Order: sequence, then structure tokens, then C-alpha cells
Amino acid sequence: METLIRSRRSVLAVVYDDAAYGFEVHRYGGAGADPQTIEFPDADFAGVAAAFGAPTVRTVGDLPVLREWCAAGMPGTLVLDYKIVREVVAPSLAELRADADRQARRRPGP
Repeated sequence: METLIRSRRSVLAVVYDDAAYGFEVHRYGGAGADPQTIEFPDADFAGVAAAFGAPTVRTVGDLPVLREWCAAGMPGTLVLDYKIVREVVAPSLAELRADADRQARRRPGP
């Protein structure tokens, strides 16, 4: 992130953050994976970017920063730290999970 910001290239960097390894949560969480290995505390990517001097958006209230950045010709890097809800499951992940569950039911028990 520091190198990108220092380069002063016009970039909108979007971080999709669910405070977890999202795929693993949906794929292995229900299969008994230890949540401590696939979930973690919220990271403030916007705070890191701001420390390097980039404008950031982390909340709806920060959206004027995006408008101002666009109006100024999109100078440098803007980081949008986008928090997503892990309870919403993409259809493709739901299908993978269902397949894994079906396979597990077909395996003979111990």
C-alpha cells in the first residue's frame, strides 16, 4: 500500500473486508474448522492508508471525500475500506458448501 500511495498514481483501491478468510468461513466453518483460524479482528485499512497520506473512505459519512477526489481529477490513491457482512453468502459459495455437505453424508462413518 505504501508503494502505491508513494507512486502518486491515480488509483481507487477497494478493500473488501469481512474480518475473516471469507471463503474458508463459508466452506469450512460449518464443517468444524476452528473459528480462530479463519476469523480475525477488524483491521483499519483506511487508517493505514491515511498514515501514508492517502485520502480514505471507511464509512458512509466519508463519501464526500470520494466526491472531492473525483472532482479534483482523482489525484493519487484513494483507499475505500469497504466492510462487508460475512453472513451474506454468494450463491457460488452456497453451492460449494452444499456440495461439501452432500459428499460428507455419502462417506461411510468410522
